[in-house]
Amino acid sequence: MILKSLNLDQSIKYNYFLIFGENDGIKDELINLNFLSKFKDNNYRTSEKDVLANIENFFNHIFTKSFFDKEKLIIITDVSDKIYETISEIIEKSPPDIKIVLIGGLLEKKTKLRKLFEKETNLICVPCYKDNLQSISSLIRNFFNERKLIVSQEIINLLINQTNGNRRGLKNELNKIDMFVNGKLKINIKDIQSLVKSDENYDLNELIDSCLSLNKKKTLSILNENNFSQEDNIRILKIFLHKLKRLKNLLSQNKNNNDLDMTINNYRPPIFWKDKDILKRQLKIYSLREVNKIIINLNQIELKLKQRPQVSNQIIANFIIDKLNLANNTI
Repeated sequence: MILKSLNLDQSIKYNYFLIFGENDGIKDELINLNFLSKFKDNNYRTSEKDVLANIENFFNHIFTKSFFDKEKLIIITDVSDKIYETISEIIEKSPPDIKIVLIGGLLEKKTKLRKLFEKETNLICVPCYKDNLQSISSLIRNFFNERKLIVSQEIINLLINQTNGNRRGLKNELNKIDMFVNGKLKINIKDIQSLVKSDENYDLNELIDSCLSLNKKKTLSILNENNFSQEDNIRILKIFLHKLKRLKNLLSQNKNNNDLDMTINNYRPPIFWKDKDILKRQLKIYSLREVNKIIINLNQIELKLKQRPQVSNQIIANFIIDKLNLANNTI
């Protein structure tokens, strides 16, 4: 059963949930508000990888009654079709006193896991699509209205631009502002500028968009000014793959439309307004063949990252630099 994120609180009586999509900020909110707040001392968080590495131990946790003194919440992150058989078996046996929440990224419509949760009326499926300008603006305005602070459109625009439409990043910045305000009656643009993340690492999206747009100067500047962690490098890889798959879909759709603006405007889920010009440039640069080639290359990079995590920084940097140099010669 498919539900909008706003309606999830009406369905907590159910026991099995799939929350997926690219909006990590909404996923965080849904988990905290609807689940963790109700299972503060009785929740268990794991990942698909850890579950599959020791399925017997996982099943013991679920089916051994002594493990649960009362209803227990189990959250499984990074899910894919690899866990489909395991989850199907649990649902079929329906162990008492457990609630299972699966958290996934961009699951395609054809994935078995998504099909299962969308089809069955006793399973809840919640897609979390990327925020648009309206939803981000509304979050900011509500934040300041709740604190009885009047702010200018300039401040709202600054927060939108600094967080690049990323709800999780926006929440972090609003938390900083909340601590700064602490009963103040006024806040101005200079206060906001001093608080937001101007001196932190560039958003990873900016790095990847610069690379895919063949902006060599900006891409190398971001690489040189930042020291990315292993976790950052995994995120870079995932964001790269997501953006390339979207490019691939757009290029395929534009074959029929032959109109980039129409293709971008009609794309679903809707494309955030700030991304439209960047995407238009990238669509003019690449062909389907070239995008497929980069995706294959990234799959090889993923394998290298798993084999040599200690040099993940160098692996990602080499990939980006090689791509820029190759693009100058071939595209």
